[in-house]
Amino acid sequence: MKKIPTWWANSIYDIDYDLLKREGKDVLFFDLDNTITKPKNKKPTKEEIELIENLRNDFKIYVISNNNEKRVGEYCKDLNIKYLSMALKPLLFRTKKFFKDEKLDKSKIVFIGDQIYTDVKFARRLKVDCILLERISDDEPWNVKLKRKLESRLKKKFKKLSLVKEMGEVHVK
Repeated sequence: MKKIPTWWANSIYDIDYDLLKREGKDVLFFDLDNTITKPKNKKPTKEEIELIENLRNDFKIYVISNNNEKRVGEYCKDLNIKYLSMALKPLLFRTKKFFKDEKLDKSKIVFIGDQIYTDVKFARRLKVDCILLERISDDEPWNVKLKRKLESRLKKKFKKLSLVKEMGEVHVK
């Protein structure tokens, strides 16, 4: 159960945000690299800025990333959103303090990420809903590529057993 996402979609642009609103969600936590943007992108693209600006009308938006302060801070500054860098996902201790400081209700949160063993496991340990996305880029460190092979098997199993609700057409890698 700790590795099964609530929903999945191909990208942040394929998420049914209206469905999330109907489900009572009003807080979105995004992973950064390979979720919102490519790992090497230092600045948000026009499309990323437009999406975040549109979502801001209905949701509080945050980024939680395992990447360093410089990387996450520079990127989020241009989006004008709060973030937590060096989150150490799937561990919870840094995030629990962040949640407490922000006075967030877990029942209204959705976490959106691209990895099962960090993002989905993290969200499930926090007891919040989550959306698993396909990664944007294959340009990843060797250790992440290794995890992707394991994740691929799990994703095929989830799809075969219909364990995850789809948002639009999903192409499982």
